Amino acid sequence: MSFAWNYSTAELNSAYDVFGYLLNGAFTQLTLNGITNQSGTTSFSVLTGDVFGFRQNTQDSLFGRASTTISNFNGPTAPASVPGPLPILGVGATFAYSRRLRRRINLAKSPVSTDSVAVEQL
Repeated sequence: MSFAWNYSTAELNSAYDVFGYLLNGAFTQLTLNGITNQSGTTSFSVLTGDVFGFRQNTQDSLFGRASTTISNFNGPTAPASVPGPLPILGVGATFAYSRRLRRRINLAKSPVSTDSVAVEQL
């Protein structure tokens, strides 16, 4: 993962409006305390199944809120999708059902016998 960020706050001390990112619930602060306008670039590794997010937290909003702009974001790309066994089984089941349904439709279209049948023959 990599991204650029640009942060500004109206607070007198940026310690009251921190910005950073979350990785699997662990917060990493990117802003430095005491600087009201700052920017930087950040990069780190993620693994399949990791959960990532941004967090900006304010303690008092006394002089207003902070704002952060994220740019040049580059995240991991998903691997090419390969159909697993379930879609293939679904296609096979659909084909088998359609053949059975087609046979029932053809039987329904065939002529019906009008010969009488005794109850004993049933």
